[in-house]
Amino acid sequence: NSAQLVLIEPLPNSVSSRSSSFTRRSNSGSCCAASSCRFICRSGMAGEPNHFSPSGMLCITPDCTLYVSDRANRRVQIFTPDGQFKSQWTGMGGPNDMALDEHGIFYLGEQATETSKPAISVRDDNGTVLTRWEVAPTHGMGIDTLGNIYVGLTKLGRVDKYVRV
Repeated sequence: NSAQLVLIEPLPNSVSSRSSSFTRRSNSGSCCAASSCRFICRSGMAGEPNHFSPSGMLCITPDCTLYVSDRANRRVQIFTPDGQFKSQWTGMGGPNDMALDEHGIFYLGEQATETSKPAISVRDDNGTVLTRWEVAPTHGMGIDTLGNIYVGLTKLGRVDKYVRV
């Protein structure tokens, strides 16, 4: 199975003039977009850059760079605002979830690999690991305005809060 990334942006006369991005999972080649939006790009199939299997979360930086977690391929793919593949981060457990704080720091909930347990990794905008700690399997993550991290722990049925000190 593969996932499809569809990027659209509001047309000039739409309610919002800010760019928006949406993911849509599909096994077909079809794509739907709101009438107030303009199609930018689409990708599908697994493995190579610009393809997903399946995609997960999106983070968009203030300069509109798009970061897409690609958990089955154990990477994060990075795209320019117009949807062109820019680069990727590899060497991680499949990123189930991802969040971005106001300082441009990324937080990833990574799946276990053959050599590591599930973890939260904190990375800069180049993908360099700033810190990493093991956790129970995660799915769902957020950062509040104080920099505290909230992580949904699927197997434990709870949300843990990590307080910035």
